[in-house]
Amino acid sequence: VGPPEVIYRSPNTPFVAQSMGTLNNLKVGDQTVFVRPERISIIKKEKSIVGDDARQLPAVVREILFKGPVIHYVLEILGGSGQVTVTTFGDAGQDAPISVDEAVHIKWDKASEIGIGTSRHES
Repeated sequence: VGPPEVIYRSPNTPFVAQSMGTLNNLKVGDQTVFVRPERISIIKKEKSIVGDDARQLPAVVREILFKGPVIHYVLEILGGSGQVTVTTFGDAGQDAPISVDEAVHIKWDKASEIGIGTSRHES
C-alpha cells in the first residue's frame, strides 16, 4: 500500500502492476522486462538505435486506435514474443507516420523498465 504514483512505478506483484494499467511483458534475450505503454517509442525499421541504455525489438503494427491527442498502437513482436501496446500523445514518441502492417522497431530505455517487487522508481 502506498501512493498511487509509487504503486504504478514500482508495483510489488504482476497482479498489482496490471491492476494499475496496461503493462507490457517483453522478452529481451533470456530476460523478461516490464514496460508501460507510454514509455515505448515506435521507430521506422531503417532507423538505427544508439546508446547503451536503449533497448529495441522488431515488430509489426497490427492496430492503430486514434483518440484525439492519444494514439494507441497494438504491435506484434517478431519472433513469436507476443504483442505489445504503445501509447503516444499526439506525434510524440514516433519519428514519422506509422501504418497498419508496417514493419517497425519498438524502443525504450532501460530506466523505463519496471522492477516488480523492488524499490526502484522511474525518474
